[in-house]
Amino acid sequence: MSILEGSVVFVDDDYDLGGHAKAFYDALKAQGRPIAAYDNVPPLEHLEHWDGLALVVLDWKLNDHEAGLGELSIPDSVKESTEAALIRFIMKLLDTYFCPVFIVSQEEPDAIQRALRETPDFPVQTIGRRVQVLQKDDGDLLPRLERLVEESPVLSTLRTWEGQYQSAKNKMFTDLDAAGDDWLIYLTEIAEDGGTNVGDELVDALYGNLRHRVNPREFDLASIEGKKLAVDSASRREVIHRRMVLATEALHSFTVMPGDFFGPWDPQQDAETVWLNLTPACDTVIGRLKNNKIRMYLLRGKPEDVAADDSRKLREGRLLTPNSAWIDVLHNGRGYRFPFKTLEIVTLDKILDYRLGRLLPPYITDVQQRHAMYLMREGLPAVLPTLYQAAIPAPGAS
Repeated sequence: MSILEGSVVFVDDDYDLGGHAKAFYDALKAQGRPIAAYDNVPPLEHLEHWDGLALVVLDWKLNDHEAGLGELSIPDSVKESTEAALIRFIMKLLDTYFCPVFIVSQEEPDAIQRALRETPDFPVQTIGRRVQVLQKDDGDLLPRLERLVEESPVLSTLRTWEGQYQSAKNKMFTDLDAAGDDWLIYLTEIAEDGGTNVGDELVDALYGNLRHRVNPREFDLASIEGKKLAVDSASRREVIHRRMVLATEALHSFTVMPGDFFGPWDPQQDAETVWLNLTPACDTVIGRLKNNKIRMYLLRGKPEDVAADDSRKLREGRLLTPNSAWIDVLHNGRGYRFPFKTLEIVTLDKILDYRLGRLLPPYITDVQQRHAMYLMREGLPAVLPTLYQAAIPAPGAS
């Protein structure tokens, strides 16, 4: 089974004229792959139909039919216009989908990469990673492309995930549909009866089921394990942050969940302070109460800098205390501590416009559980120091 199995977009003005392009196109087609073939830059509106692509193959020198033109040459202005349109297309493609893009051309790869790098706003970090530039030759091209993807930790994981996701999704819907054609109606009725957001309930039900159908053993970790990266604390913290937190731009305005955190809504408040929502999701359904007067239970937190000497304590969880929660990277690249005694109750209408992001499970779940234990702590009678003093004989005792 190929790591690049699936549909292909093939852009080459020679794909039906012979030579390297036609040979590769015919090889892909013979495998039964769905192929969208173009002899010029595809219209941007076609992008919306390309979800689930295995790969995109592009020729760099479009409209230059060498075999048919003989000594004729394409004017430089036309070449520049075609090249600019192709680069704009690649930029839009990269912005829309995360998939491998292979530029295969008879031109020197360095010249193509230079043209990409010199284009304003082109995401140069994708060159050599998501965007690979190869030179046409007489060899079988597909094994070369597969090898490049297999050697890339990100692309190989992406392709494995897509295959696992599609397989798990198909099996899940087959199983649910076998229970009856009204299974979806029943799931939504449960949400409506409980007064929760139907969309949220449906997403939770589907993804909760899907998660346990994905086979983690299918992921090839050979390209990842054992590799060492240069120490870069800032980028590593950014990776951890993106795993733990969703920025507010990625959230839906009509949904509030545990883990949502908010910035100051009052000019008198400290600019670095954030408030972390502990309220259960079933109590934060927007629209349930008039004017969103939903009571939100928030913990107030402030950033703390962790010294390098404390890194071992951090790894072992010793920076945690029974009286507070510690989040490694919550906002602006910094860790935050939330003392449990800072709980405040604020209505949603006051803070909704100041949301900064959402701390994801299991991190917010841990905070909720630890706070619940804090609320259940039992006060015990004090023990006087005299209890542990050496026994002193009472006056007159023998």
